[in-house]
This record gives sequence, structure tokens and C-alpha cells, in this order.
Amino acid sequence: MDHMDRMDHMDHMDRMDHMDSMDHMDHMDHKDRMDHMDRMDSMDHIDHMDSMDHMDHVDRMDSMDHIDHMDSMDHMDHVDRMDSMDHIDHMDSMDHMDHVDRMDHMDHVDRMDHMDRMDSMDHIDHVDSMDHMDHMDRMDSMDHIDHVDRMDHVDRMDSMDHIDHVDSMDHMDHMDRMDSMDHMDRMDSMDSMDRSNTSPR
Repeated sequence: MDHMDRMDHMDHMDRMDHMDSMDHMDHMDHKDRMDHMDRMDSMDHIDHMDSMDHMDHVDRMDSMDHIDHMDSMDHMDHVDRMDSMDHIDHMDSMDHMDHVDRMDHMDHVDRMDHMDRMDSMDHIDHVDSMDHMDHMDRMDSMDHIDHVDRMDHVDRMDSMDHIDHVDSMDHMDHMDRMDSMDHMDRMDSMDSMDRSNTSPR
């Protein structure tokens, strides 16, 4: 029941009481009626004051209930804000952890990239070393070929010198044989001349 309803109810009760009193006063004399009316007025005033006190008390109770309700709402708001702050702190913590995880991942990727680059450089150095060894092998092979070619050339020159020598020896033998044949021819001619001279005439 709200404040206006309570006031209407109390006015109605007051009017009913007053009507009953008026009926009763018709049977009393004037003085008694006046006394009675004074008392009734005083009682009405007292009742009215009590009613006002009661209404004030009810209003105060309603106000206190309202204050309690507001305090409860404030408490709930405070709890909600605290929950929201806890949630924000949790999200900040999660963001920090995500950031740390990303940094760790980036460090790991950087380390892996560095290792890959080092492996690649080692591979390049190895390939360069192999190329250098291949170059040295080719140079050694070419030196060997040059040496073999020189040896073949020397052998061929020696062989040609030998052939020339043999040819020269053959030529000398031929000349000796020719000289020997010339000598024999001369001897034969001289023998023939001697026989001619010694034959009888």
C-alpha cells in the first residue's frame, strides 16, 4: 500500500468514527457534546499525529529499504567493476603471455634462420673447397699431361736421333761398300792390265 492509499484509508476511518460520534452526540446535552467533541478532536489529533508518525516511520523504512537497495546495487556495481578489472587483468596477462610467446617464437625463428645461413655458408665454403680441389686436380692433371707430352716429345726426338744415326751409319756403310767396290774394280783393272802386259806377243 503506498502513501496516498494509506492517507485515503485513514481519512475514511476518521470520517466513519466522526459520524458515529455525531450520532452519539445527538443524545447528549450541549456541554457534554462540546466536551466530547473536544476530546474527540484531541483524540483525532493524537491519532492523526500517530498516523503521521507511523507514516514517517514507514517512509523512513521505505527510504532505508531504498538505501539498502542502492547500497546493494552499489555493491553489485563494485563487484561487477572488480570482476571487469579482474577480467581486464586476465586479458592483459594473456596479452603479455602471447607477446612473450611471440617473442620466443621470433627468437627461435631467428636462431633457426641464423643456423640455416651458417649451414648454407658452410656448404658454400665446402663447395668452394671442393672446387679448389678440383682445380688443383685439373692443374696436376694438366701438369702430368704436359710432362707426358714432354716425355713423348723427348722420346720422339731420341727416336728420330736414333733413326738419323742409323741412317747415317747406313750411309757410311754404303759409302764404305762403294769405296770397297771401287777399290776392287781398280784392283781388277790393274790385274787385267798386268795380264795384258805379261802375255806373249
